[in-house]
Amino acid sequence: MGDRLFLFLLIASSLVSHLLWALAIPFAGFPHGAPDEIHHFEVTRFIANNGRIPIFGAGKDLYIRVRPGAEDNIYNRIYGWQSLFPPGAYILAGQAIRSLQITDYRSQVFIARLISILYNLFTIYFAYRIASIVFGADRFLTWGIPILLSNIPQVVFVGSYHNPDSLAMMASTLCIYFGLRLLRSGWANWQDALLLGLALGLVGLSKQNSWVVGTITVFLAWSFSIASGDTIRVLWRIPLVALPAVASIGPWLVFQHQNYGDVLAREVFARAWTADRPFLVPYAQQGYGFLDFILKTNWAELTFKSFWGLFGYMSVPLPSLVYLVIFVLCAVSAVGLAGGAVREAVRGKGTWPPFRAQAVLIFVIVAASLLTASVLHSFYNDYQPQGRYLFPAAVPLVALWMMGWRNVLGGLAEKTPVLFFVWAAAYLFNLACLAFAVVPGMRIPVKEEWFY
Repeated sequence: MGDRLFLFLLIASSLVSHLLWALAIPFAGFPHGAPDEIHHFEVTRFIANNGRIPIFGAGKDLYIRVRPGAEDNIYNRIYGWQSLFPPGAYILAGQAIRSLQITDYRSQVFIARLISILYNLFTIYFAYRIASIVFGADRFLTWGIPILLSNIPQVVFVGSYHNPDSLAMMASTLCIYFGLRLLRSGWANWQDALLLGLALGLVGLSKQNSWVVGTITVFLAWSFSIASGDTIRVLWRIPLVALPAVASIGPWLVFQHQNYGDVLAREVFARAWTADRPFLVPYAQQGYGFLDFILKTNWAELTFKSFWGLFGYMSVPLPSLVYLVIFVLCAVSAVGLAGGAVREAVRGKGTWPPFRAQAVLIFVIVAASLLTASVLHSFYNDYQPQGRYLFPAAVPLVALWMMGWRNVLGGLAEKTPVLFFVWAAAYLFNLACLAFAVVPGMRIPVKEEWFY
């Protein structure tokens, strides 16, 4: 099978699985719906109906409200404060709905979900492109990385409902791709520099956790190139990256400052959050030390489970045995990755091409940085042990996972049937999670109306 046929089959099969998930996930609130989809859609629907970003606040465009005909409690409220966050996913979906002139809100939801699916398909495609430029002819990695990424149940779940996470994952992946292309060429291609700037602007408009991946990737691509002696060329390319990034994110920052007095609207959001949920106090303010937080909370457990598959409002788990098997697979991969690193160190410099070594180091630093940012957020702010917050670094994490197994399998990984077995098993596991966990676990006992 050639690369083009493989890529066609991969994207086509991924599209089918994503559509099945999108049709099965109910549009509902806690505990039956997808996390915060009703709140994300509140902003998107306003943009679709009005053609502009809403202003958050009492008496303004959006504010905390109770769904039609429901009792006022925390589970029946639509918050509207998502309008304070980066608006990229809302603008793109809202303008698409507006251009199609769709007024029925359930049809609008499905269009918004289709756009999330599109983001995931682009992520899968560029995961293949990243693997190709880093690992070349090694099909176990070049094909295996997008295969695994496209069939992680939680990745498919997140890409099948309306949210900014799927856009953040795609935008971060684009940053990594164009950053690696520039690093490999010594920043010779000015078009790639412009595209990196656009990708960085898209990162800025997607979700805050993707900012970690985007900025660190660009910084490392610059740093490694300067260390290799390409200083003058890199300096000339900086404006080509900065200008499209600033042009993309700048208007939103101006909008935020004009309406909230702060480009991140931190004080406005904090007041609304505290007024609605005064009982949520960060662990750092409860007297926990950081080590206590790591050892005495379930942050690590829930983050691990929800990276692979913990659905709904983290209320629809997989069987415990499944998590155990995934953990063993991860442990074996980690051993293989560590063993490969030791072998490379023992052999000395020159066993890997410099570009591949730099790319893998970028994968490690990006993944470690985002993991650190996620745990610090849960410690100092809202406790959110959610694996999807690591998805902007999904491609680096999956690449490292597959590299570990490449070292474990050795020559066996070079046999095509092994790769097709991995593909079939991953795809069937993905669909099994949908059929036996999501469909029964997220079933709505009574139909809910959130919009009229």
